[in-house]
Amino acid sequence: MPTIFDIDIRIFLQILIGAINFALGILVLLRDWKNTSNQSFTAVTTGMALWVFTRVLFQLAPSGIPIEVIAKFLFITSGLVPLFIIPLVIYIGDSQRHIPLRTGFLIITPWLIVAGLAALTDEIVSAVAISPVGEHVVIYGGGFYYFAVYMITYLLTGVYILIKRYIETSGLVKAQLRYVLAGSSTSILIGLTTNIILPLLGVTSYVWLGPIGTIALVAFISIAMTKHRLWNFRLVATEIFVFFLLIILLVQIFIADTPERMLVRVGTFFLISLFSFFLVRESLRELKTQGRIQQLSRTLIAANSRLREIDVQKSDFVSIASHQLRTPLTVIKGYTSMLLEGTFGALINEHQRSIVDKIYRSSEHLVTMIDDFLNIARIERGQMSYAFAKIDLNNVVREIVEDVKVSAKSEGLTILYEPLREEEGYSVIADHLKVAQVVSNLFDNAVKYTPRGGTITVRITKDPGTGNVVLSITDTGMGIAPETMPRLFKRFSRDMKMKRFHGEGSGLGLYIARQIMDAHNGSIWAESPGTGKGSTFFVSFPRAHGKTLGEEIKGFNPHQEPQRI
Repeated sequence: MPTIFDIDIRIFLQILIGAINFALGILVLLRDWKNTSNQSFTAVTTGMALWVFTRVLFQLAPSGIPIEVIAKFLFITSGLVPLFIIPLVIYIGDSQRHIPLRTGFLIITPWLIVAGLAALTDEIVSAVAISPVGEHVVIYGGGFYYFAVYMITYLLTGVYILIKRYIETSGLVKAQLRYVLAGSSTSILIGLTTNIILPLLGVTSYVWLGPIGTIALVAFISIAMTKHRLWNFRLVATEIFVFFLLIILLVQIFIADTPERMLVRVGTFFLISLFSFFLVRESLRELKTQGRIQQLSRTLIAANSRLREIDVQKSDFVSIASHQLRTPLTVIKGYTSMLLEGTFGALINEHQRSIVDKIYRSSEHLVTMIDDFLNIARIERGQMSYAFAKIDLNNVVREIVEDVKVSAKSEGLTILYEPLREEEGYSVIADHLKVAQVVSNLFDNAVKYTPRGGTITVRITKDPGTGNVVLSITDTGMGIAPETMPRLFKRFSRDMKMKRFHGEGSGLGLYIARQIMDAHNGSIWAESPGTGKGSTFFVSFPRAHGKTLGEEIKGFNPHQEPQRI
């Protein structure tokens, strides 16, 4: 019985490469048979396999078989390879492309002419002779030159399209096309040299290398599978392995020389088939899962990109709208303030004063809210400007206490302010207006959320460990629930109970305060025993260089009685 070692190594290599081409094409098509890229790749590999197997048949055909017919069919099948390469290089990496019907007809017409010449005339295959070593050799006719022009034109056109697409594309598709271009160029160079150029020069002893050269395309596409996900390489490799393993086992069944061995091989075949079925099924499941994950990832990336665009548009809209609203509101606030001060004459009665005062307070509230929105827009765009200078925090706090004491008194609240003996020692490097905005916000919150008869205590101290200047504002108001504390300094965050107690407010004040303190390399935080037990807000600034830490804290007495205002 002949073995593999009795077969010419050239024939064996051609059979092996033909089988690999055919198996790879079928398995890629099974991944997604509707995908035009997969279809065109399978067409190319099938054409290569037909070409290879026809050449093997041509070499091994025994006497009595019409060898000229096989030789003619050899040229028909070899002509399929460049024909199928054209749609492959068009579709690969972009299966959404479309070849119009008229263009497709123009592409296939030259092959039909070549196939007709090969099958119906002796223009391409004139005769078949036997070489001195006993091999079949084709005697070419005059039409072989037409066949050569067809092959060269189509193959070089395929390379041109690949190069053009490689230049035009980018990213993953460009990486895929790089390997496809390298593989196809190598295979085409080998094929044209051994099967076209050398035969034209009268050298036909290397024509068997043409089919061998197709392995270059398969090898480079395999690299693209592995490195750049052209197709799923691990799954395709698994299926190819299973395919050849089952073929070998099936052949072993038919060449068994005893019933016992045949029975054992049949059992082995079915066991391996069952195992292979589960292996491929699990690989398919993993591939589908990976596909879903990749699709979700792409969707998430696109959604995040869109959200960033919307966020920028929102910030621009808020900035423009706020600027447009602030101007008339500032005018309303200014004129109502002048009416209250009697600039245009005294108001006739308290009812008129009360109405004008409500207009003033409402416009002031709206201006403050618009300022918050403008600050948010500036912070998000990184356009918040600061004028840093050495300022005395004690003076800033004193000015704000003077401003809020009237409204605090009208609400029945008492402000306790800790006097400082060494004002020079409480200097910080900061933006005066921004710091005033932070402190004013904390005072406003303390006044809003402290019931009548409550107390607001203000202290400025030094942290003995860091030397930081620390402002604390303590109230006896509603307090802060533990679940509210983590989101206290986030945008639009307000406790529901506080909303019911005081409905006004944007929920942006503390967020802006934190952003301002971050820009000062300082910190802001809050502490509260719980709901209904009051709260304390702390603002910490790095101290300005000046006195030593010992001198700065020397005159401080934490037990000194606060001054009543």
